[in-house]
Amino acid sequence: MFVALRSRFVATAYSILLNQEDAEEAVQDAFLSAHCHLGNFEGRSALRTWLTRIVLNSALMTRRKRKSAAINSFPDSDGSLDEDWTEKVRGPHKNPEVIYAERETFEFIDGILDQMRPVLRQAFTMTYYDDLSSDDMRANLVEFLREVVPVAAENGVRLAIHPDDPPFSLFGLPRVVSQARDIQTILDAVRKVC
Repeated sequence: MFVALRSRFVATAYSILLNQEDAEEAVQDAFLSAHCHLGNFEGRSALRTWLTRIVLNSALMTRRKRKSAAINSFPDSDGSLDEDWTEKVRGPHKNPEVIYAERETFEFIDGILDQMRPVLRQAFTMTYYDDLSSDDMRANLVEFLREVVPVAAENGVRLAIHPDDPPFSLFGLPRVVSQARDIQTILDAVRKVC
């Protein structure tokens, strides 16, 4: 499972750290932590969700450490340096492997999008490719639910949404549910469908 989801975990860590090497190190630390604490997994969430939270915590901890290290990162200006410290500063350009991986991921997603029904394809595309506000995202969720809720009800499937989803903005996307009125809007829309 770790191997299958590793690239997704690295992408999650990268969205916080904005550095591929730091993201990979954070994921490695997260896997080690998960392995050490696997006995503490209570099963109140999916294992994948638990691992994602550990990766997020690891990435945030790495970012916190990096900020405190940056305060003392400049060398003394006594002129006794063996090498120029500016040579160690990373440039703003992405690693070619990251660029290729992103391109490959988008091609894969586009292939899946071509197979979706038009309404679902539009909701996904608007959510992840367009600049949307929280209200736009909520409207997309309502449209999605109008398609999904009747089918779920027919098949005895119960749907749920977290009361604070997501708890903070991920990948630059706005939050869909963060206040009681957001939940009320969603519930009212779903009641109209049922």
